[in-house]
Amino acid sequence: MQRIEDDSLMVHYELQNASTTVMNAKVEAESSLCYIKALNYVSKVIGVNNNLQTGTLKKGSVIKMFCFDVDGGEETKWFRYILILIFRRLFFEKKIVRLEDLTNGLSRDEYERVKSTIQKLNINDKLLDRLNSHLYFRKARTEYFRQLSTCKEIKSVSIKHNDFDNTGNPDFQIESTSFASYIETFVPETKIENHAKLYIVSPVIVKGKSIKWKGNYMGQDINFEIMAGQFRTEAQNAEIEFRTGSYIDCKLQFEETFDEDENPLHKEYKVLFVYGHGYDDKYTETLEGKKKRIEEAQPTLFDNLEDW
Repeated sequence: MQRIEDDSLMVHYELQNASTTVMNAKVEAESSLCYIKALNYVSKVIGVNNNLQTGTLKKGSVIKMFCFDVDGGEETKWFRYILILIFRRLFFEKKIVRLEDLTNGLSRDEYERVKSTIQKLNINDKLLDRLNSHLYFRKARTEYFRQLSTCKEIKSVSIKHNDFDNTGNPDFQIESTSFASYIETFVPETKIENHAKLYIVSPVIVKGKSIKWKGNYMGQDINFEIMAGQFRTEAQNAEIEFRTGSYIDCKLQFEETFDEDENPLHKEYKVLFVYGHGYDDKYTETLEGKKKRIEEAQPTLFDNLEDW
C-alpha cells in the first residue's frame, strides 16, 4: 500500500528457479529503460522534476529499487506521491487514472494537501486523459513487457513501496502468463493528401532501380516512392525535364505517429498519382490530372441542396 512518505519502489523479478538470483542482463537493461521512459513522460506531463535513482537490494540483482528524488521544496512528498501513484496505476496496474484516484484512502489532512497540490500542478481531467491514452507511454509499457516475455526464467514481476523486508508480500504482482495482456499492437494511421505540392530534389531516372526519390514537402526533406507508373516511366525515359524548383502536384500517402510532445511524425511517403508537374510558371498536366480535374468538375447528387 502506497503511503505519502514513500519515496522508493521495488521491482521484483521472481524467477522460475528460486535458487538463482540472476536474469538476462539485456532484458533487465532494456526493460528498465522502458520503465524510465514511461516515468519521465508522466513527470513531464504533470510538471514534476524527478531525478530517478536506482540501486539493488542485498537479495540480488533481480530486485531493483527505484528512488524518486523529486525537487518540489516543501511540496516534495506530495509531488512524489502523485507522481508514483499515477505511474504505478498506469504502468503496472494498467488502469486509467481519474482525479478522485489521487485522493482516495487518505486522511482528512492528507486529502486537503494532495488536493491543493493537484491544483498547483494544474492536473485536470484533460491532462489525465492525455496520460491515459498517449501512444508514447503505451509503447514504453508494451516494450517493457515484451522484453520480460522473452525471458522464460521470469515467473512474475511485482512491486512494493518502501517496506522491502517482506518481498513475499508485494503490493501488486503480475504473473508471466499475463504479460501478453500488456503488449499492444500499434498500427500507424495512414494519411492521404490530395494535390500535395512536392518539390523534387533527386529523381530516380534509372530503370529497374528501387531507390527512393528525394524531395521536399511542406519544408521537410523526405524520401518517397513513386507508385504512379506512367509518370515514373516518362521520368526514366527522360521525357520529363527536372531542374531547380521542379515539383509535382500529386496524391501523397504517408503514415502518421506522434512523439512524446504529441508532435506528428510522418514516414513511408508514397506518391500514388501525379496530376501534373512543372517548374517556375511552366506546368504540364498528366492524363491522371486531367481525369481528376474532370471528375472534380462533375456535379454530384448533393450539389445545390440549399436550394430545395
